[in-house]
Amino acid sequence: FPVTIYGEATKDHTLVAFIGCQPKLFELWKGPKYLFNVPVPDQNYMQKMSEIELFGQWMTSGGCVLGAATYFAKGVLGSNPLCFLGADFSFDYKKKFHGWDSKYDKEIGQAMRCIDVWGNKRLTWPSYWNFKCWFDWFACTVPGMYFNCTEGGLMGAYPEGNIKQIKQMLFKDFLRIYNLVDELNEQMTNENSKELKVLF
Repeated sequence: FPVTIYGEATKDHTLVAFIGCQPKLFELWKGPKYLFNVPVPDQNYMQKMSEIELFGQWMTSGGCVLGAATYFAKGVLGSNPLCFLGADFSFDYKKKFHGWDSKYDKEIGQAMRCIDVWGNKRLTWPSYWNFKCWFDWFACTVPGMYFNCTEGGLMGAYPEGNIKQIKQMLFKDFLRIYNLVDELNEQMTNENSKELKVLF
């Protein structure tokens, strides 16, 4: 179980997790734990869970962990802006989904064609298309600033163009928004500085 790798280090970190996670996770985690529930498209499961305990702290997740993290960041922490990394929801240009040799890449099965943020054709699974659509819906529905710094992929992309609610940006440029002041720091704070630098 992956948590065993971190052992005692978990005591300094807070776990925010879905109530349906493996119980072993909760046993091994040493730090504080906060739980939430998500709607699951299985009536049988939902019935059995509510018979065990009615748990009302709900988060919609769009079907994936990143969706739950997005909901938590926005709805619980009030974060703004949100910056997404690694949210490509598609295969790469070589029709590989993972950055390593994965059994899932050997037989991609039922894939669909779509357009990425650069206007290039990509393949994805219908389930990942659903994830992408949930994020697009979220950005169009929940007020905020959303930056897709994945530098590719499907988030916000359609054949007609990218939606305006999700700004496509290189990650280095997103970071520069917050570090721009550092670029002139020496010149502005040191009166003996010989350096002459302009931002743009």
